[in-house]
Amino acid sequence: MTNLQLPHANRKKWTVEEFDRLTEMGAFADEKIELLLGDLFEKMPQNEPHVWGIYLMQNKLIQLFGQNFMVRCQAPLQLDNSKPEPDIAVIDMPTRGTLQIPSTALLVVEIADSTFQTDRDVKSHIYARAGIAEYWIVNLNARQIEVRRDPRADDSQPLGFTYGSLQTLGVDDQLSPLALSGAQFPVADILP
Repeated sequence: MTNLQLPHANRKKWTVEEFDRLTEMGAFADEKIELLLGDLFEKMPQNEPHVWGIYLMQNKLIQLFGQNFMVRCQAPLQLDNSKPEPDIAVIDMPTRGTLQIPSTALLVVEIADSTFQTDRDVKSHIYARAGIAEYWIVNLNARQIEVRRDPRADDSQPLGFTYGSLQTLGVDDQLSPLALSGAQFPVADILP
């Protein structure tokens, strides 16, 4: 069977406003969809290692960051022409009842098994362009965490942005959130 490839020029790029309107009308009621760079991406069904990875990371970050921050789980961020729903995002604690979707975060974490390539090759550049100071990809298959820091402009990269620092940590290493100087924990604590 041959796959039909449509010319890129014929594809519809969606705005965040159009995406929100369709969502409110129930267009995606039976689907989990996120908007990345104007394109609609179907979110993968979660398996148990992914569920455990989210659970362990969220609990660890709530413990470390405390009550002055909100640790959001699979909730949207509004970033230019994207509305990703990262597995975890740590933001400054908003005023109670604030209904505005955050447009930044101190730390974003994606738990990756089948989504590793998208998390690394697409979302990394979206988060760097948005100025997210720190982005972690928990690679469940390799049992490693990629720690990306120092978002910067780089014309050679997709979207013109990348992270200047990339460190890969293994199960025996310590992990320290940039926003919490001195706080650290073993990588093993958050791997299922």
